[in-house]
Amino acid sequence: MNYGLYLSASGMLTNMHRQDVTSNNLANVETAGFKRDLVSLLQRQPESAASGQFDLSNQMMDRLGGSTWVGASRPDLSPGPLKETNAPLDLAMQGEGFFVVAEQRNGEVAERLTRDGRLKINANGNLATSVGELPLMDAQGEPIALDPTLGVEVNEYGVVSQGGAEVGQLRLVHVEDPLSLTPRGQGLYAIDPDQLDNAQPAPGLVRQGFIEQSNVDPVKEMLAMIESSRAINHHGTMLQYHDQLMDRAVNVLGRVA
Repeated sequence: MNYGLYLSASGMLTNMHRQDVTSNNLANVETAGFKRDLVSLLQRQPESAASGQFDLSNQMMDRLGGSTWVGASRPDLSPGPLKETNAPLDLAMQGEGFFVVAEQRNGEVAERLTRDGRLKINANGNLATSVGELPLMDAQGEPIALDPTLGVEVNEYGVVSQGGAEVGQLRLVHVEDPLSLTPRGQGLYAIDPDQLDNAQPAPGLVRQGFIEQSNVDPVKEMLAMIESSRAINHHGTMLQYHDQLMDRAVNVLGRVA
């Protein structure tokens, strides 16, 4: 086995994964409430250590290591900048926290989390997201019904009022572990129902008339894209060198006179 060949191939694959994640971040620079993904790479142990077969250990090969594994990506939950719109149905979380919405797929309803506060009143008269028209949940896990003929006021604690009367309280939750979130597209995150039931109230405040912009820094992402592209090229060059070495070993050094 050409050990260097496998190490270079592993380097190419992990950096291609980095490139995919970075590309997705760049594609969502203008997506409201989007949280960039962070790439996780893990050190792979040499086979002798991973399998426990230390009798097969080779001191020189073990020092080379076993290259890298691609770990689970996790979202960067740091807040994005707020943009003022003055639209009464635009809400933004200032600080940590998520809105809770209800998503229906394949006949089942599941609660999801989102930071996208671009809202509307849907056909059922409920406060819902503009993308997908998913109803926002109140503190009791029910949709918030609104009168479309009246103005809407939302205070910093998520209390929704119309005509001076309170009509609902937005459910705002805090997630401590980013790895517990699974992206579902359209700015939604899935979370285990038990974790959601035990989630603490969000410490952040609601800002009406604002939307949260993406927390993607395009300059940093472009630099990360260049870095991963260069790494792919370097590993590709090493693959060619190893291929040439094997060719010479087989066709020159291994030639029988």
